[in-house]
Amino acid sequence: MCGEPSIALWLACCNKLMTNQERVHCKFDVDDRCNACGMEVEDVDHVLRNCVQTQMIWREVIKHDRLEEIFTLDFKRWIHENLKNGAGFAKENTNWDLMFGGMCWFIWLHRNSQIFDDQAGEPGSISHRAKPWFQRAAASCVASRVESHLALVPASGICRWSTPPTSWNKVNSNSAMLLSDGFASCGVIQDNIGH
Repeated sequence: MCGEPSIALWLACCNKLMTNQERVHCKFDVDDRCNACGMEVEDVDHVLRNCVQTQMIWREVIKHDRLEEIFTLDFKRWIHENLKNGAGFAKENTNWDLMFGGMCWFIWLHRNSQIFDDQAGEPGSISHRAKPWFQRAAASCVASRVESHLALVPASGICRWSTPPTSWNKVNSNSAMLLSDGFASCGVIQDNIGH
């Protein structure tokens, strides 16, 4: 998996997505409740898996007899299982790691459009919007298998920056962009010795 879904899942595993809980923590907002359901504190797990609206999305693509397990696994274990062994959960198991990453990415985009662009939209349409992306990503993976330098779920459970190969630069970004005016944040660019 590559691109924005990889970055989003890596940030999710590090608990660094700018959820309402994080926005309150940084004093950007005063309400940490979920904008979609209004019932729970919006943390990463709530946005990507446990919100009532998000659960409707997962119910479209996860086997019925595996739903309870999906919603009760530890958050990082849930991501790990879907990326490594997801075929057992998926109704359609072809390249489930790509589909799972794409679904998480589109759930995150949908949540951001609700908050920043005031566009509610139907959450059920997320799986339909993710499928064309998934098909392009799957075709791209078949054309060229590229090893990623991102470790999504470190074995130690600790997220930290890892150096890129010698003579490479690494860009760390959260892919945040305001669609109305096109402004985006760049993030941090560092070489293999941290400069």
